[in-house]
Amino acid sequence: MFKQKCVVLQSYRSLRALQFSYKLYLHLISYVKVMIL
Repeated sequence: MFKQKCVVLQSYRSLRALQFSYKLYLHLISYVKVMIL
């Protein structure tokens, strides 16, 4: 039970990190577009 909980927590964390990096990536792209234009 405890192990399962840990796995769920880890996957949740990695998902959050992925979401964060994706948002950062989008912001970076929009920033670059603004700089070019």
